[in-house]
Amino acid sequence: MQGQSSYFLRTFFDNSLTSDSYYYSAGKASLPSTLDLRGGKLTVETGVFRTPPNALRLRWKSMEQGGWEAEIHLYEWRNREINFSGDTLYFSCYAPEAIRPEAFPRLLKEASIKALKYFYRELGAGFGVFTAFVTLSI
Repeated sequence: MQGQSSYFLRTFFDNSLTSDSYYYSAGKASLPSTLDLRGGKLTVETGVFRTPPNALRLRWKSMEQGGWEAEIHLYEWRNREINFSGDTLYFSCYAPEAIRPEAFPRLLKEASIKALKYFYRELGAGFGVFTAFVTLSI
């Protein structure tokens, strides 16, 4: 009998157990850029989400001479198999106002990903999805 469902073999994040910040995250900003954090962690959105009861909130302002970075760490437990198959990473996003493609943050992935190419068009106000096509190193 298999105790682990395939859900966790294809899902990186679905919800936060806490309602203020996501424990398995980190972030920092250098002025004059800003990134909303609580205790050095990404904040959680409880009013607008794709799946209840919450989502991660990424609220930033990028400025010249400044920068910011945000990390989402994989929730790991004993005997969890970490072997994501496939080559596509989907992000469901909500934007209260439209966001131009050049205004999106750049995506980077450590370790097993050799190159990360991403494709998206303007994200209109409301829910949207953008896709990151990844090439895994062998």
